[in-house]
Amino acid sequence: MVKRFTDGVKIKNGKVALLNLTILGYEEDGMQVLYSPALDIYAYGSTKQEALQAMDETIHLYIDHVHEEGTLVNDLINHGWKKGQLLENKFTPPKYDPRIIMSNLGVDSFQVQDRLLAL
Repeated sequence: MVKRFTDGVKIKNGKVALLNLTILGYEEDGMQVLYSPALDIYAYGSTKQEALQAMDETIHLYIDHVHEEGTLVNDLINHGWKKGQLLENKFTPPKYDPRIIMSNLGVDSFQVQDRLLAL
């Protein structure tokens, strides 16, 4: 049975206030690689801790960029998020199966974890 993922975004005053992402992690060529399917963002490091720090930095840079450009809503939609019908600031994340994603990358073994960031 596939786990239900907790990807989510809370927008307040047009900006991301809270971001919860499912992160897939695997090892490639001795490096720890992390991937967020919901935003199509990768990060890596020599250790898991370095990779997590790099992922947090990458996500913050992404959020800063979409805020600066005013493209947050369009970018979420382009990544497969669906805008709520009743609440403009409510988005439903894209559906995905990590097994298919990792299989397409040629990865047999990976970990799944949730990452909550208050911005």
